[in-house]
Amino acid sequence: MLTCDVGITLYRIMFWWKEIMKRLAFVLTLTMIAAGPAIAKSGPEIIAASGIKGGLVVHLGCGDGKLTAELRIGDGYLVHGLDGDAWNIRKAREHISQLGLYGVVTVDRWTGAELPYIDNLVNLLVVSDGVDVPRKEVMRVLAPGGVVTAKRDGRWTTATKPRPKATDEWTHYLHGPDNNAVSNDTVVSHPYHMQWVGLPKWTRNHNYLNSYSAVVSSAGRIFSIVDEAPTHSVYYPARWSLVARDAYNGIVIWKKPIGPWEGHLRRFRSGPTELPRRLVAEGERVYVTLGYGKPVSALDAASVVLFLVDAREGMVPLDRLAAERLRRIDKPIILVANKIDQVNLISEIGAGCSTGRSKLESPAFTVRVAGGHR
Repeated sequence: MLTCDVGITLYRIMFWWKEIMKRLAFVLTLTMIAAGPAIAKSGPEIIAASGIKGGLVVHLGCGDGKLTAELRIGDGYLVHGLDGDAWNIRKAREHISQLGLYGVVTVDRWTGAELPYIDNLVNLLVVSDGVDVPRKEVMRVLAPGGVVTAKRDGRWTTATKPRPKATDEWTHYLHGPDNNAVSNDTVVSHPYHMQWVGLPKWTRNHNYLNSYSAVVSSAGRIFSIVDEAPTHSVYYPARWSLVARDAYNGIVIWKKPIGPWEGHLRRFRSGPTELPRRLVAEGERVYVTLGYGKPVSALDAASVVLFLVDAREGMVPLDRLAAERLRRIDKPIILVANKIDQVNLISEIGAGCSTGRSKLESPAFTVRVAGGHR
C-alpha cells in the first residue's frame, strides 16, 4: 500500500512538474530567443538590419504608430500594428491617416498571448519594449526565413527562423533543369487551410490562352507571368506582368511589365509550348525574357535597395564606391540619411547616388535619434 502511495505521489509530482514547465515555456519572452547584434531604432534601419525585402511586417506594441508607419519603406511592404491600449490604437490610427498610409499600414487592438495570424505568415515581427510574447507563438507565426526584432531594456536584438531543410523549390517549369516534375519536398502535406488569396481571383477566360503563362518559386518567393487585364471581358487588350510575391503570405513584392507577349485570344491549349519555360528562378535571381524577341534578363528577386549613409560625414569614399555599384542595377533605391541635422544635406548626399539606371526614391528617409527627427 505504501509503495502504491509513493508511486501515486511521484506521478503527481511529475505531472505538476510538466505543467509548471509548460507554463514557464508559455511566459518565456523574446529575451530568451533574441540573439544578434544591436540595431538602431528607426523603421528603415530596422528593416535594413533584418534583411527582409518585402512582405508582412507586424509591430507589437505599436504605441502612437510613429515607428509602425516608418516600417513601411516601400510598396512591397504591408504593415500591421498591434497594441493592447485602446487609446494608443486611436492615436496610431490618427497619425497613420495623416500620413496617407492607412490601408497599407493598419493597427488593431490585441490582448492575450496568441497572435491573430495563421502559421508561417509574418516576415518581420517587431516587438517593442514591455511586450511579452511566448517563444513558441513567435516561431509559429514567423514564416521560414522570417525575422523577429525585439527591444529589451532599450536594446534591440534580432533572431531568424530557419528554413526547413526538407522543403524544396520549383525553379523551372518542370521542377528543375532536368525536367523531372517530381519535388523532393518532404514537408508538404494535404491542404488543411487557406494560406492566402491573391489577385486576380479569376482568370480571364478558360476558352482562350491561360492567364498564367509561367509560375516558379525560389527563396520563399513565387514568380509568375500573368495577364492582369480586366476579367469581365476577354476582348480587352492583354496586360502581361512579371509578378513577385512572398510565398507565405502572397504579398506582391514587385511587378515588372512584359511585352510583347503571345496573343491572349489564342484558343485554350493552342499556345506555344515554350511559354512556361521562359521563366526560371534560382536563389535571389530571376531569369526571364521580358517579351517576344527580347533577350534573357537576370533580375534581382529583392524589391528595393536601402542605402544608409551618415549625414554628418557626408559621402565618404566608401559611400561613393557603393553608390557607383548601385548605379549598375535596375532597382529602386531608398536613401536613408542618419544623424541628420541639416535638411539641405539630403540633396547633397542624394546627388552622389541618383544617377545611372537605378531609381532614387523620393523623399529620402532622414533619421536623427537624439531629436526624434524623421
